[in-house]
Order: sequence, then C-alpha cells, then structure tokens
Amino acid sequence: MNNIKALWQRSNSYRFLLIAAIIYAVLRLAIQIYLFSDALQPEAIAQGSQVSADLQESYIPAAQHFRAHEDLYVKGSLEIIEAHYLYSPAFAFFFGPLLLLPISVLVPILTFIHVAAYWLLYVWWDRIFQRNKLENTAKVWTKLLPLFLMFSVFWDDLAYMNTYLIVALFATFAIDAVIQEKLGWSVFWLAVILSIKPQWAFVAALPLLLGRYRFFLKMLGGTVIAYLLIAGTTILAGGVSYGIQQYQDYFTFLSRLSRDFPWRGPDQPFLGYDHSVTQIFVYYFGVSPANLRIATIIKLILLFPLGWIGVKFLHNPLGKPPGEIPETALALT
Repeated sequence: MNNIKALWQRSNSYRFLLIAAIIYAVLRLAIQIYLFSDALQPEAIAQGSQVSADLQESYIPAAQHFRAHEDLYVKGSLEIIEAHYLYSPAFAFFFGPLLLLPISVLVPILTFIHVAAYWLLYVWWDRIFQRNKLENTAKVWTKLLPLFLMFSVFWDDLAYMNTYLIVALFATFAIDAVIQEKLGWSVFWLAVILSIKPQWAFVAALPLLLGRYRFFLKMLGGTVIAYLLIAGTTILAGGVSYGIQQYQDYFTFLSRLSRDFPWRGPDQPFLGYDHSVTQIFVYYFGVSPANLRIATIIKLILLFPLGWIGVKFLHNPLGKPPGEIPETALALT
C-alpha cells in the first residue's frame, strides 16, 4: 500500500482518477444493495423473484439435495447449463451450513464476502509483487487501482453471486504459498480449489516452471491425499452408498461436459454467455463433431507458443535460489 500513498502524494491526476473510481464503486455497491433488498422483500420472494441466479438455481438447491440424499447431477442433456450444479459433492456438503441459511440472511453475508474477497485479491497481489521484488509490476498494479475498482466483471459476479472471484482469491493464496514453498498451505489451497473448480489448479505448474521439482512432487502427493480426505469426509457425511454414487456421477458429468454442453449454432439469434473459442467457431460454422474437433485444433494452435515457452522453462530452469523468484515463471503461470 506504500505505492498507493506515494503515487497519491505526487500525482494530481491519480488522485482525481482514484477518487472518481471510489465514488463509482460506492454508488455501484449502493445500487446493488438496493436491488438485493428490493428483491428480498417478502412479497417479491412470494412472486418468485430471482436474487443472484447462480446462487438460487445451483448452489442452494445442491445443498438441499445433498441434505435430502437426492441426486446432485443431471443425467441427460444439459440444455441450460446455468441451471445445473457444476461442482463436486464436497462443495455442496462443506458450504451447506452457509447455503441453507434463509436467503434474506445469506445474500448480505455473501455480498460482504465478495466485496472483501475482491479487495483481498488486490492487496494480496500487491503483497506478492512487493515480497518478490517485482517493483515495476507493483507500480503498474498501483496505477491500475482505479480501473480495478470499476472492473465490470466483478460487479457482474457480485450480482450473480458466482464462485469465480472466491476461487480466484484461493488461487492467489495458493500461488503465494507455492512461491514461499509453504507445503501445507499449498496443499490445502489446491485441494480446496480442486473441490470447487478443478481447472483453477493450474497453480500446480508454478513449481515446475521454477525448477523446484522435489517440492512439486511433495505438493502433488499431499494434494492427492488432501483431496481424498475431503472426498472421504463428504462420503461419510452423506452416507457411503449415496456419497460414492454422487462422486461417480460427478466424474461422469465432467467427462461428458464438453460433448453435452449446450453449444449455440447459427440457428440461434445471439452468441450467448459463453465467448470461448469453441463457441465462437461453432456459432458461425455449426455444431457438429467435426467442427468441435477443428475448434480444439484452433485452440491448440493458439496455445502452442505458450506451451513452447513453458517447455523451455521446464528443460532450462533459471537456477536461481528459492528467494529469487523468476518473474517470467510467475507470468507464465
């Protein structure tokens, strides 16, 4: 935070931009709170008003289904993916006590958690840059604070009460722990991430890019054990037969997610919420197995330069002492 204070003192334009961004953020938060409070009125709830679609259509029903020993995962076509539960049984179990609170209590709590998590995200990355002597990056991060406060994706995430922001913060904690080679915390955060959004476990690549292979193997083994402990606790809590069946359904769901995803083709009036390379390609050229394969090839071509640089790092680590963190390895991760 010293960089913010220093830039504030010497730059009139920065002071103006930061004040304007703070005013915007306060007003935007006030509007969001008003919308929430209006939608949480008894008469609005009685009429079926939706507060935070992801929260009400996915997370809360999953916690209720787990408690009632009902299936968590859809068996047929996904149709509308937003209306289905996409996470592990452990998420439904461990977050159940929170998610089963009355909606009028839950929404204010989650609003506070999201705002706090967003600020922590900024503070923690500043800490990572400062601790690892990435002075130039830290200065740019300071200059970006006004834009950070106005970042539309955060405000959208707050409205939907999605888990993206929370998982991004967990990934940040994991990156920080890995850089410092704190094995226990690295394992803990990776196991938590795998139980929510497995794709965010990309953090595990960082030790390899830093040439810390022994730490990587320890972290990998510890994460597998921690994940099994989380899954085992969930299975025991739900009942062995029910718990095992839900994990089987979960892994089956993940294996067919890409195949059954409700891709939008040229017959649809607009692209939809998914702006991935695959969705853009099939929107123009049609949804078919051949086009899905071509879209995958396009993605691989786009990712090839990053993979090539990463492989170079794996074969030629910079060989710096653990206290000297190569900036490029962090950027690649």
